[in-house]
Amino acid sequence: MSLVSWCQAAMEAHVPHVCENGTLRIHAFSSCPRPVCSLYPLAHVHPTEARTEDAVPTWQEHVIVTAAYRRHDTWRLAYALELYVYTLPRERAGIVYVSKLDSSGHGPPTPSTALRAHLPPARSLTSTLTAAVLHYFMVHDHWTTPIDHISLHVLARAQDAYLFPSSNKHPNKRVLSDAALIRWWQRCLSHVALSADARAFYVIPGYTHLDSHAIVPLHHAKDSVVTRAQWQYGHPYKKADVPLPLHPCAWERRHAATRSEALAARVVPTMIPVFPDDPKGRFVKEQAATAHEPGASMKLASRAASPAHRDAMAERQALERLSVDGFWERMGFRQECCSGNAVGIFVVSTTRQGDAAPSPPPKARPFSLPHPMLEELVLKHMMQDACVWHDPSEAATCTQHLYDAINRAVQRKCGGETAPYADITLPAIHPDVLERVQTHSSAHAPPSPASVRVLPVKKKARRT
Repeated sequence: MSLVSWCQAAMEAHVPHVCENGTLRIHAFSSCPRPVCSLYPLAHVHPTEARTEDAVPTWQEHVIVTAAYRRHDTWRLAYALELYVYTLPRERAGIVYVSKLDSSGHGPPTPSTALRAHLPPARSLTSTLTAAVLHYFMVHDHWTTPIDHISLHVLARAQDAYLFPSSNKHPNKRVLSDAALIRWWQRCLSHVALSADARAFYVIPGYTHLDSHAIVPLHHAKDSVVTRAQWQYGHPYKKADVPLPLHPCAWERRHAATRSEALAARVVPTMIPVFPDDPKGRFVKEQAATAHEPGASMKLASRAASPAHRDAMAERQALERLSVDGFWERMGFRQECCSGNAVGIFVVSTTRQGDAAPSPPPKARPFSLPHPMLEELVLKHMMQDACVWHDPSEAATCTQHLYDAINRAVQRKCGGETAPYADITLPAIHPDVLERVQTHSSAHAPPSPASVRVLPVKKKARRT
């Protein structure tokens, strides 16, 4: 099943509460898999032995999911999700990184919080669509090559806008605080973890578990989705019983592959992946760069394959001096994590029993575009400052320009066909139900405090 069809089925099964009839159009664009060395750049480098190892074979895909809303006139983008999907065929592992998630404020109007309390439970459009996309990857439907271990990574950092510049000026857009955003991601990922039977971890750098209760409650309702997901506070990199992309457990079959001493070491370079525009990845690179500072003492082999390889050996050794626990402790002092806003880091992983043989490289999915082409289209027609998303007319123009540009690219690269999409009808809450809910909420509203008339104190007249 394609990602668009998967999202369509999820939205039709979990229709959100909206106040007007409208149509939602879902697109999913992806780039062709390309080999990269940036995910684990130093995993294959031995810190002291001058031998040249091949980098971990890794393929990267750039995925963009959008949803546009229309009531009567034109389409306007209301939702966008950017992902980076990595495939490690030799390790039979896949990694999904949520880079950006944003809404523009042009979605369907929803009932107020007071009215939603009296309606049947229903998730929002953003939550339903995000959980559906991530669930699609966690249940192996995306990969064209056999994959046994999948991990999902999210870094929740509050901002006014991520993919839609100036959208925070739209009156209907709800910009969440840092604490509210972390709680929202935990609820959303709880649905994904339960659907995929996955283990869930989260950590807020700079906060202990007890200190984090002001952001995320330590105890939730017994039957809540967060409780059933069984979240563990902390990172999964120090637990030997948690499979990792480069460190499978003994009970997994994919551990039979031959591994070098550099890959077998459980250290920062082999456990913590580096993603695009990732604060955690920037910290990894900064720590590796300390190997080139004046006075840095590194015990390297006398003869290296090349100066570049010798530099990589020194960077690997500098990272190995930092423990994984020390890495996360220092992350709490980074500007991204201590500038007044809390940052939540989530990891959800699942493993199934498969085969020990390495998988072949992934194949390009239908309607995939070259990597630089998709990135340039999104940057030009969505993320540039010239794209004004808080204005309805400008938002409609930007949406049409993006659709036209991507359709032309798909027609040119994929044999004349346009990009596939799915239209979903969103029915409004029936007026009778809305009126009954409003009457019920008014009848059960707490009484307003009675007004009390306070008489002024009468002062005695001053005698002259």
